[in-house]
Amino acid sequence: MKNNIFLLLLFGMLLFVGCFEDEGNYDYKKVEGPTWLINTETESIRVTCSQGETVKFRGHDYFVWKEDSARMEDKVRYEWKLNDIVIGDKADFDMPTDTLIKMLGITEFSENGLYGSFSVIDRASEVNYMAKMLITIRSRYSKGDWLVLTEQGGNTVCSFVKNKKEMINGTLVTSFVLEENLYERLNGSSIPGKPLMMVKSPSTNISPLGATTIITDQVAYVISNESLLKVSELKDEFLDGTPANFQVVSRRDADHYTFVATKDGRVFRRVMSENFLGGKFLTEPYYIDNKGYEIVEFGLGRVGKTTIPCYDRKNRRVIVISFTREMVIDWDGSRPIISYADMHKFNPVYPVAGGKLDHIAPVWAMPEGTEVLLLCETDRVIMFPSTTSMMFSIYYNDKDGQTWMSDFVVSPKTGACIEYGQTFVKPFPGGNLDKDAVILTSALSKANWVIYSKGEEVCCIDRSLNDEIIPLLKAPSKVTYMGYTTNNTAADEYKKLVIGCENGELLFYDIANIRAPKLINEYKLNGKVVTCKEIGIFYGMVDAY
Repeated sequence: MKNNIFLLLLFGMLLFVGCFEDEGNYDYKKVEGPTWLINTETESIRVTCSQGETVKFRGHDYFVWKEDSARMEDKVRYEWKLNDIVIGDKADFDMPTDTLIKMLGITEFSENGLYGSFSVIDRASEVNYMAKMLITIRSRYSKGDWLVLTEQGGNTVCSFVKNKKEMINGTLVTSFVLEENLYERLNGSSIPGKPLMMVKSPSTNISPLGATTIITDQVAYVISNESLLKVSELKDEFLDGTPANFQVVSRRDADHYTFVATKDGRVFRRVMSENFLGGKFLTEPYYIDNKGYEIVEFGLGRVGKTTIPCYDRKNRRVIVISFTREMVIDWDGSRPIISYADMHKFNPVYPVAGGKLDHIAPVWAMPEGTEVLLLCETDRVIMFPSTTSMMFSIYYNDKDGQTWMSDFVVSPKTGACIEYGQTFVKPFPGGNLDKDAVILTSALSKANWVIYSKGEEVCCIDRSLNDEIIPLLKAPSKVTYMGYTTNNTAADEYKKLVIGCENGELLFYDIANIRAPKLINEYKLNGKVVTCKEIGIFYGMVDAY
């Protein structure tokens, strides 16, 4: 027993001496990591890039060192990872986006992005200080980009503006890059005729970004928003052949419904399947009533299957295209089979019996000589007498050239114009406008703003402030187009104003502060800017520009 105790004491002493002699072989000094400039628990490093461009990884924008940075840089290494693939070993580096796409084996693009990581790793201890990374890789042409139509010597030119987003010093910065006359370069041919308008549609059968119809006084070309290649012409999309004297001047889509208007005022319709894989236009024009009609333009509303206001110039009346979902009952022997079908109808607006409607424009029978400047939905007032009623606005000139504005409330299901206390008709607060004036309104977040042009001058009427007129800017030449960015990000949604001019100037303004617009980008195109379209924006809470 004594021998055993002695051996245990001797073994313990040897262990103690061994530990003592090995003192200093291990470095227990705490490794000093970086100080992150973002909350790595809740935030991610954001990187955005597109095909054909260069993606910039900038790790140094997201952390600092507490001590001498040069010394610390020698003690660490870096690692960027996506899909468990190390794509870079430097804090800051550039890479062609196409190289990254090939490296990751990406075949489809998602606006939701791809999560990865950025790590600062201590070389001695391999301690890893990691931040999440969210990278969004877009197709060459993607949501939030713009198409621009200009008129050059009586011809149509379609150009492209890339919406670029970059993280600069931890802040998401938006800029725009112009590629002039891109359609002709991609398609190998020009677009015949003078430009009239462009219309975007959610046609997922054509591309995930939908399609855009380019309308001139000669053709109506449909192009893919993902490739910008021509895929069809509207005259070839009829069930029983192209109607006689078919010249498209306007188009409007409501989900899988398509309506086109011709120069002589006829309206043709198409109902595609829910997945957009089938459906042709009916060769016979739509029938409304025995009065006939002439509709050459569709009013503005929201994206999706929402009510579309139109002006019938033959009868000087407003017509609303409404959509309902109705129950359909079929019988299988003694058992009912219930299903639901989408229905649409053109309803002429009429005054409700007994209503006091002398305080609004007579939108069921406008005076002779009326020239409608704009017809649109508005959500300026949200409390309606009925949940099935909607408010619209009409801006027009009378036979003497005086400009008026009026709000009115309609039941889309019936067309009944109903009495409502906050509707009105009054002279346009900005004075008289000519037919070339541009009026920009919104049914949504900017419903209280009416932005309008008079030649080179651009002003805003704030309807929430007793129609206060706010001077915005003076353009280089006559304003021919105005629009909002509606890309659904906090940085962009309705916070940028796009202006096109007669001399070809294309201007992008930040209007987060409406009283102090800030010019972001300015380009000079050849020819007059006729219209622009922001592609790929099809969710329901934006305006159908």
